[in-house]
Amino acid sequence: MKDDIKSLYTLEFDKILGMLVSYCPVEAAHGAILSIRPSVSAQEIKKRLAEVSAAKALIQVKSTPPISSVKDITSHMERAEKGSCLSMGDLLEIGSLL
Repeated sequence: MKDDIKSLYTLEFDKILGMLVSYCPVEAAHGAILSIRPSVSAQEIKKRLAEVSAAKALIQVKSTPPISSVKDITSHMERAEKGSCLSMGDLLEIGSLL
């Protein structure tokens, strides 16, 4: 565990994640980005590389998605899960994300 932390510190992994966060316009995703950790599992690495390759191929075919206009709908989803009614504005925000 200490070796892992030391390696992350030596590689300045926190600075890399900070740079990644600075490119992300969706504030709700910042926590997920900061929780990213490298893997030593060959299977996990192959899976992640396949995901990146698929995303790259999709961007090449469809162009970059308009992420800057993404709104955080977490609160709407939480209210919907509890059975609350959503306003027309809430539904429009959810619809625009989809």
